[in-house]
Amino acid sequence: MLSAIAIGPNRGWNSAINEVCAEHGGVCVYKTVPFYPRQFDLTQLLNIITPDLVFLDLDASESSFEMGAQIKDARRDAAVVGLVRRDDHEMKLQASRVGIQHLLVLPVSREEFRRLVDAVTSGQTGAGLPDNLLAVAPAKGGSGATTTAVHLAAALAADGRLKVLLLEADQASGSLGALLGIGSEHSILAAVERARNMDDRWWVTLPARVLGFDALVMPEQRPSASRLNYHRLLSFTRSRYDVVIADLPEILDEGSETIARLARWTFLVSTPERQALHLAKRRAEELRARGVPEEKIRHVLTRQLESVVSLEEVEERLGRSVTFVLPSDDWRARHPEAVLVDPHSKLGLAYQSLAQLLSGREVSKTA
Repeated sequence: MLSAIAIGPNRGWNSAINEVCAEHGGVCVYKTVPFYPRQFDLTQLLNIITPDLVFLDLDASESSFEMGAQIKDARRDAAVVGLVRRDDHEMKLQASRVGIQHLLVLPVSREEFRRLVDAVTSGQTGAGLPDNLLAVAPAKGGSGATTTAVHLAAALAADGRLKVLLLEADQASGSLGALLGIGSEHSILAAVERARNMDDRWWVTLPARVLGFDALVMPEQRPSASRLNYHRLLSFTRSRYDVVIADLPEILDEGSETIARLARWTFLVSTPERQALHLAKRRAEELRARGVPEEKIRHVLTRQLESVVSLEEVEERLGRSVTFVLPSDDWRARHPEAVLVDPHSKLGLAYQSLAQLLSGREVSKTA
């Protein structure tokens, strides 16, 4: 959850901000100041609360713009949101001169407020990051999404040329640690909590090295983590790895939604049964409702298509094309304890082909 303070003499606006933050659920106003404090008091307040957001009434006084500059000087990592009655060119120009990049016209709808929070968090993580984040999510439990994520990470890291990180973002399951034999000391939530002050010296102690890639898993104790800190962690890791793969849950929470919205592609993994395809279609609709663009949602089928169900019928039921089909292979049944399938098996070669597709090489969807 993002921390915030509200500053300004308009008590009605302060009350409105508290209400919309409570309704949004992702922002908590820790302090409301119904006046413009002196610079010393302002600096002390910012240092004590260390807010992610500062809502500042810009309409009550011309000196409020000067206070915006003081806030940016004291807390450069805090986003200042100006509260205004109008959002015109002159107001934007005056605000930008003192480092205020976001204006909010009250009253504000929930959707407008969500867009503001998304803009603030995206801006705070910086620009120019590589487009190297991939997400894998199941249409329903048991679809093979986690297995697919592990095999993609291993295939992409196989020749040692790509530095790959696998993140487990499924708080409802947390099975990746057991699958890979990784303890909870390699915790993604510890990394998220530390994201504000993450550095390379601390980072090297955190991920586990397994199967040629780095991994962070979900611990048994699962405290909540803010959307902004997920942004910060992803900003840190995307600048240090060639590929970051996130294993998402069936139902998105705040953290996994953040990942899906930032990902280059989100792969929905499904089996070809009618019920599974129905759920895959629903998951795609949920992703779109949470702000994931249509063109970033891809479908992967696991298990062999039965002779009575053609690929065309599957795509008709989904209402979209299938990116890739992973075939059935009895190698897994004969080696149930193995983490990875034989790379020379039919399924192993298919995982490699999908990894090649993600690397930019064209392959057949049923390779």
